[in-house]
Parts: sequence; C-alpha cells; structure tokens
Amino acid sequence: MSSEPIYIAAILILAILLPIFTIFAFKKGYELGVRDWNRINPDEPKSLPPRKPKKTSSVSDKELKKLETLMENIENYDGTDANQKEIK
Repeated sequence: MSSEPIYIAAILILAILLPIFTIFAFKKGYELGVRDWNRINPDEPKSLPPRKPKKTSSVSDKELKKLETLMENIENYDGTDANQKEIK
C-alpha cells in the first residue's frame, strides 16, 4: 500500500486548487462580461431594475380571526376537547 499516500496527496491538492480556480474563473468571467457589456451598450445608463410593487395581503379579517382561533386551539391542546374553541 505504498501508493495510498499519493492518492491522499492528490486529493488534498485538488481540494485546495479547485476552489481557488473556481473563484478565479468567476472573477475573470465577470470582468469579461462587464467589459463586453460596456462595449456593446456604452450609452446605456447604469441603473437598478425597477422594483415590483409589494403584494398586499389578501387575507380578510374573518380568515385572520379563524387562523388566530386555530392557533389558540393548538396552544391549548392537552389531549382532550377541553379548552378548545369552535372554529366557524
């Protein structure tokens, strides 16, 4: 089993080099993308994309009350029907 240390060393080297190479490739690709974008669209202003409007809650007061009663029933549950409120 004299070849076993070689495999361990190879795995350790790959475990170190692979993340370093991945970070390098990501940075290089980003730089190339920015350079090409600026070359293709030199006059386009650099602005953030428009924000989507926030969704308003579509839960009615009746549904909210029903959910609150349900949560209270869960909190009060002791294995019997005692302390349980009827959900309408």
